[in-house]
Amino acid sequence: MSDILPTELLYEIFSHLDIVALKQTRRTNRRNNCVCRPLLFAEISFKFDAYGSGSWLQSRVRLLERLRSGHADSPAKFVKDLNLVTPFQPPWDSYYCFILARYPNQLKDSFNESIQFFTSLKHVQWTITNGASAYFLQTAKLMAEHCPIETFALENLSECPPFIADTQFPHLKTFTFSGNYAPELVSTFCALHPRLRRLSLASSHYEELNLEFLPEDCELEALVVGGALAIVDLPALRLKNLQLLTIGSAAPGRNEGIWSKLEQASVRLRELSLPEISEELLHYLASYSGLEVLDLTIGRDSMVAGSIFWTQVLPRHERTLQRLALNNQSEAVDWYISKQSLQVLKNCRRLSHITDICSCNEVSTEHITYDILEAIPSWPYLVSLSLSCRPREMPPATHPEKTVGPVLRDSAGHYIQVVEEAAVSGKVSHSLSVTAQ
Repeated sequence: MSDILPTELLYEIFSHLDIVALKQTRRTNRRNNCVCRPLLFAEISFKFDAYGSGSWLQSRVRLLERLRSGHADSPAKFVKDLNLVTPFQPPWDSYYCFILARYPNQLKDSFNESIQFFTSLKHVQWTITNGASAYFLQTAKLMAEHCPIETFALENLSECPPFIADTQFPHLKTFTFSGNYAPELVSTFCALHPRLRRLSLASSHYEELNLEFLPEDCELEALVVGGALAIVDLPALRLKNLQLLTIGSAAPGRNEGIWSKLEQASVRLRELSLPEISEELLHYLASYSGLEVLDLTIGRDSMVAGSIFWTQVLPRHERTLQRLALNNQSEAVDWYISKQSLQVLKNCRRLSHITDICSCNEVSTEHITYDILEAIPSWPYLVSLSLSCRPREMPPATHPEKTVGPVLRDSAGHYIQVVEEAAVSGKVSHSLSVTAQ
């Protein structure tokens, strides 16, 4: 079979195999071996520590010898993803025999000699546990010189920042920093890379993040902030190209005025994810059109009126919105979906994912749930729907002898029928779900 299939098709088929199956497949014939080799060495990992047996350390040295051989059949040219864990300074007293101590040095020396052969390396995930080592600077500079790295992810577990701040990667598009946050390293690194397209920052401890270090000619398109980082300022005039903004930080930030700055700078986001909302944010979202992904969390103590969202924000983006998630933790009635807001939602015909939409705000809770389910044909691209039903206590006079359980079960039963009909008609290509809390 493999003799008659095109090589491109074989490559696509074998790309779904795990490492064990790839090793078995490459032994069947020469052609399969040629197809499987790039897949086997597309991603490699090295952990440079001093623990382990002498035979294990020797095997790592032998692998690096193959990678740096420079021969035409060397697997180094297939490496695209590299995962590193680098203490680099081994605790010599952990060895039972001093002769084993030479292998970590051989590992790091062999690795640095191999870097020049990684001509296809594009993605690096680097976990650092000892930032004081000067080997970081040497290794980073070799990567910058010889490898077309586009994505560089750095996880700093060290108490001090690694020595890579003054290293410039000519092809770098994405930079990720997490762990023990080092503001000077991040600011210097970003200043050297004005063509960065995506910047992701996270911290293991509370730190205020002022993004004024971004260069004037910044080309940043995506900004992701998480962990314990708190944004205190956002230089809107330097973020003209910003299209994606994700703030997953649990730390409170002093972000008053950020949204008005973005509005004044005519920054029009296409994707936005936030852990909290404000009226200033809603007014910013209502000032333009073109949003494609919106993920908002309405806090338990939020005083922001949901009517602004349903009547002013959502209609502005009904032609482009594809994903909508509203994590409503408040008790405000106007954030629950009603018949009026459902009509606005139905006008967003490009929606493919609807998540955590709260549907219980009326006395006859099953009716609005039915309405949402029957509105499925309004969204021809829909592939996922998740309703978060938060039952409220109803007066016995208006809701007699009905518990929430049967209502939800009836809705789910009706829903299954709707899903089956939608699947048969081809209106829904994947699964839908109704969740009850």
